Amino acid sequence: MIEDAGRRVGCLLHPLARGNGGVDWRGLSDYGGMACRTDFCPSVRHLPVRWLTAVRQRMDQWYLHGRVVTERRLPAALFTELENRMGRLIDTADFSEPVRAAALLKTLTTLKLNWPNRRRGAPGVCNYFFEDGLYPHPAVNRRTKTIPASRFEELFQELDSGFSSVDHIKHAEATIEGLLVALELTRRSK
Repeated sequence: MIEDAGRRVGCLLHPLARGNGGVDWRGLSDYGGMACRTDFCPSVRHLPVRWLTAVRQRMDQWYLHGRVVTERRLPAALFTELENRMGRLIDTADFSEPVRAAALLKTLTTLKLNWPNRRRGAPGVCNYFFEDGLYPHPAVNRRTKTIPASRFEELFQELDSGFSSVDHIKHAEATIEGLLVALELTRRSK
């Protein structure tokens, strides 16, 4: 936690971090100080403000927020699917008050941490957020060729998924579908 009464998450090398006396130590990082001063995560450049605001409004865990918002393809897959189902764009007001919608959005984003279908050998919840093509998420791992592509293929890829059978992928689809339907119904009842 950096200054701001210890409530704000930030780089320990940042000039505002406790003990740094205003000195910018970010040049000591592997990426160099210029990366910290000039590079924003791809989400800031590529995702609509309405999606970023929805996540920010409803995310009460800084760690989960950091894991989700730095992966632009994961929230893009989730919000695109939700907007398609709703037949309209998400409005920032959609997630400003309703407790149920907030809980469902949190459940969807928590999949990043607790996805039970993560492929064997996946690096876990880490994310290389620079867009230089060095470490893309691999394709969804299928143990056999009989396991079909999913309507949630992009989402499964971003969650580093692996499936051992048709039933396995169908169960994962049902999990995602159930969450999306519940969130969509919450939005309609607004």
